[in-house]
Amino acid sequence: MSNDNTKKTVKIEFIVFKEEVIEKLKNITITEDYSKIWDVTDFAYFLMRFKDEIVFFTEFSGLNSVYYNINKGKLAIYKSFAKIPNKKIDIESIAYYLRFGFFPEGKTFYKNVFRILPGRIYKFKKGIISQKLINIPENPAGLKEKPDFRNFGILFENIISSNYYEKYSTIMYSGGIDSTCMICALKNKGKKVNSLSVRFNEKEFDEDNFRRDFIKTNCTNHKDIIISPEDYVKEIIHYIESSQKNILTATQDIWAFSHALKKSEIEYNDVYFGLGGDEYFAGYSYMTDVLSDFSDFKELFDFSINKFNSKGLTNILLNNIMNKFCNNYSYIPEYFDKNEILELTGFNTDSILSNFNENAVINNDIEDFYKKIILFEYYNKLPCNYYARLNSIENLTSNYIKTPFGNPEILTYSLSAGMKASINNNKNKFTLYNMYKNQIPENILNRKKQGFKIPLLEWIKSGHFDFMKPIITEKLQFLDIDSKYIEKLYKLDNPELDKEKLWLLINLAIMI
Repeated sequence: MSNDNTKKTVKIEFIVFKEEVIEKLKNITITEDYSKIWDVTDFAYFLMRFKDEIVFFTEFSGLNSVYYNINKGKLAIYKSFAKIPNKKIDIESIAYYLRFGFFPEGKTFYKNVFRILPGRIYKFKKGIISQKLINIPENPAGLKEKPDFRNFGILFENIISSNYYEKYSTIMYSGGIDSTCMICALKNKGKKVNSLSVRFNEKEFDEDNFRRDFIKTNCTNHKDIIISPEDYVKEIIHYIESSQKNILTATQDIWAFSHALKKSEIEYNDVYFGLGGDEYFAGYSYMTDVLSDFSDFKELFDFSINKFNSKGLTNILLNNIMNKFCNNYSYIPEYFDKNEILELTGFNTDSILSNFNENAVINNDIEDFYKKIILFEYYNKLPCNYYARLNSIENLTSNYIKTPFGNPEILTYSLSAGMKASINNNKNKFTLYNMYKNQIPENILNRKKQGFKIPLLEWIKSGHFDFMKPIITEKLQFLDIDSKYIEKLYKLDNPELDKEKLWLLINLAIMI
């Protein structure tokens, strides 16, 4: 008989999910069998004990925020870090937040408090946590044929319509391709579509012209919520004054959407967002840029000997090039300069790059490189950044936030169909554009990606965020920030750069 304990069936000790899920988990093992619950969505996490080892993990998408804390060698798991006792600020994690705009690798702004991320099995033994990435199924179970951009619509429509209830659900509609595809999918399934949109009085930020006709044709019930700077600031002040601090990110969108959901007084409990489409179908420009640069990299690197073949470049430049393709953190957008972060926090944020790079493997297959980028989004950036936003909106409202792109079949499809499903004929997110090109108006179909933005620059200049100056100084005493630095950012000498830096500091002060 094998002495490999990890292969045996383990006893479930603590469960937080629905009864029908328990049946599916009764006889799983703590290694390869994780894939057997790949399609289970109705649990936050589960934990089990095996001799001197505790094993735990969360559901596949990472949409649920669940945290673990190790204190004096003991493990505790919390649904909200607001309830974790004796928390201390982790300045190193703050440094990463200032650089990337989110907390990477499951970090939070507290020491020894981490978010349980998807796609991993966590093991706790003798006071130490270890992680193992799971194997993702090769093909979507919901497709009988091999994944191809032409059959994605079948999969997508079945996913979104299966949990959409006309009496209880609504689409948060931005006018972008992702939320537009959700509405088309529901219409094709014969569903009546309820929708809600956020608007601003500032014309350059109001996207009503792009979506008005589509809404009239496709949405049964629609509400527009116009948000003023006073509304927006009121939402922030309410959170600051509340005793329940339970959000991990405080981006521009969460205050707008949470206010809109409260103000709309909608009767629908389930609110659908389109987040995830950009991550799994290369919708961001930095993703396509780095894929394009990969061709140039291949000309410089000899994969047979795993070394550069160009003697005309300096070692520093060659290392920078290698780091870019071995480490995903090196090509995502940054906010504060790393030298400025070092001055403010005393930490060098390049350490996350070097740690990530230790066991990096790269080959000359651009399809493998594409999959590497998509998996980085799944394992890290999507749950730590964008799904943390959705979870924050859920915590700020009484609504249940959903996203069909969080379904594991979508990720599996993207990996199986390959790069052509995302970038084809010089078009990003090709599968999504191709799927409903005959139903979506040209002004939406061919519109450049905008992303959700508030009139931040205008509102800062008009003094609506002046109330935060003393709060920033008080709350961020652990950083090397003085009032002169804050005043400098508020002057917006370099508007596009300074407003993002200021916003990160404002939201950090709000969250802590």
